[in-house]
Amino acid sequence: MSTSTKANDSKKTTGSAAKKSATAKKPNSSVANSSAPAKRSSTSAEETRYFNEFGSGLAYVNSISEFVDSGKTRTHLHMSVIQGPENNVHYEYHRLLVVSEYPYDAIMKHREAIEAKGVKVLIRFKMVNPRVEKFIKRSGEDAGELGTCIGGILTRILTMKVDGELVFEDKRTFEHSNAKNQTESDSSFDDDIPF
Repeated sequence: MSTSTKANDSKKTTGSAAKKSATAKKPNSSVANSSAPAKRSSTSAEETRYFNEFGSGLAYVNSISEFVDSGKTRTHLHMSVIQGPENNVHYEYHRLLVVSEYPYDAIMKHREAIEAKGVKVLIRFKMVNPRVEKFIKRSGEDAGELGTCIGGILTRILTMKVDGELVFEDKRTFEHSNAKNQTESDSSFDDDIPF
């Protein structure tokens, strides 16, 4: 095959490709000019299902931090989650975003106790979407080094004790019209979670 023939073949291919793309872009005139109402999707908000990873535990609250994100002040709760056998526990550092008003109010009501030195604040909590997060340590012997923690969203504080005294208990119950929305542990999202 000569060079000129190859060039002609490529022109033919380019020309036919251009025709196909022009044809593909043409709207179907009978549909475009139709006065019939648009067909609605059969999926409604009630039918939408979400997949989230849930967690719950017992933790000592270390601190509260606030930051600005898109013009809104957000709050993180820093805590040491208790894990392992009762006679040999270890602690996993968690930093959870507080987005629900009910746990936020409980945290702010007892902020003084959380920030006081030597006071132990213990909570039973629920969270969603745990993930590993990186951070730079700002104090202590390891200041400036990279650290990791478990991040996620705090959905509920079930109980809070300050130095062994119960100061908060969430006694709310949640009714579900659809059994599929309940998890095996019968736990529930907080009603005011924005997703």
